[in-house]
Amino acid sequence: SRSFSSGNEHPKPKGFSGQQTNNKILE
Repeated sequence: SRSFSSGNEHPKPKGFSGQQTNNKILE
């Protein structure tokens, strides 16, 4: 629920929100 505060479309596991974002950009 805390991750949702960031304004993400769907809640992500702690410490993974940043990784997923970078992954998409790299791809």
